[in-house]
Formats: sequence, structure tokens, C-alpha cells
Amino acid sequence: MSNDYFKEIDLNPAVGGLVNNPLDPRAMHYFGFTAEGQDISIVNPITPQPRIAVSWQFANQPTAVPVMPPPSIDAILDFNGTGPGLHYEFHHDRGHVIIWWDPTFAVPTGAAVVRVRAWATK
Repeated sequence: MSNDYFKEIDLNPAVGGLVNNPLDPRAMHYFGFTAEGQDISIVNPITPQPRIAVSWQFANQPTAVPVMPPPSIDAILDFNGTGPGLHYEFHHDRGHVIIWWDPTFAVPTGAAVVRVRAWATK
């Protein structure tokens, strides 16, 4: 399996503040192709326990008004006892994903790095 798209994003960077809004441009990952599958995983231990929202809806914000409603949450990435990761393959044709820190959870005390991998259809 190849990584046609591979990116790690810190949802709590030292500069720019917490990525806790799906309309934040840093939350959007455009692959540049239709992905047959994706892996989304937490890279480092995060304190407190994270809850990271994932959506495959569109959330472009071309202008300040009218304000777009936030996209729906399609998946949750957290520590559920089996490992902090989501894996989608076959019949999951997507060209992007949005990832953000759930704002109802406490702000992380350090880095909150999430890895996004996607691979192209044949």
C-alpha cells in the first residue's frame, strides 16, 4: 500500500492556536485525487485524553458572509482501548477529510499530532 497522501498535523501548534473548528483552513486535507482508502491516527500521547472529530463533508468558506454551518461529524478519533486510529478502505472514495479537536474537550497540554494517509484508486 502506498502513501499517495501523507501529512502530520499538530492540532495544538505553538503558533496559531488550537485547531478546534472544522471551518479552520488548517483542519482541511485535500488529497488532490480520489482516495480509495484512508488511515487517520493519533501519533503521540496526548493529555488529556483526546476526542478528535472527522468529517468528509465540504466546509469551504470562500467569504466571511454568510457564515457556513459546521459540517457533520462522520467519525470520532480517540483512545478506545484498541488503538487511536481509523482505517477506511474499499468503497470509501473521498477527495478530502476534515480533522479538528472537539472543542467540548479540555485543551491539550502539548502537541496533538494526527497523521493522515490516503491512497489513490487504481
